[in-house]
Amino acid sequence: MFLRQLLRNALVRLRIVRNPEYVTRLTDHQPGAKQIRIGEVIAVRGQNGPKWACLLCPCGSGEVVRLALERGSRPVWKLAIDYLGRPSLNPSIWQRARCKCHFRICRGELRWCPD
Repeated sequence: MFLRQLLRNALVRLRIVRNPEYVTRLTDHQPGAKQIRIGEVIAVRGQNGPKWACLLCPCGSGEVVRLALERGSRPVWKLAIDYLGRPSLNPSIWQRARCKCHFRICRGELRWCPD
């Protein structure tokens, strides 16, 4: 993980890649709202790989978004993490119940979706 950060920082300084808006952190336990930082997708490990993806809603409400990653869950998302630790989440995330924001994260970049 440290080497990924070092490589990512070097490539950003050399202007080879843009500084990502989101990076990934791995953990074994569900984080609370105070444990999640802005610009971070936390991948909670299960027995067979990532089980949950947790992040703060980018609208600024401070709401924790928890996305199921295990097959068999409904709905289910796919989390891909590239060699620089940048997350991609598919399909898009649509907060229908609260703030109504609709977005996706692709290679660490936040992209708002038109409705």
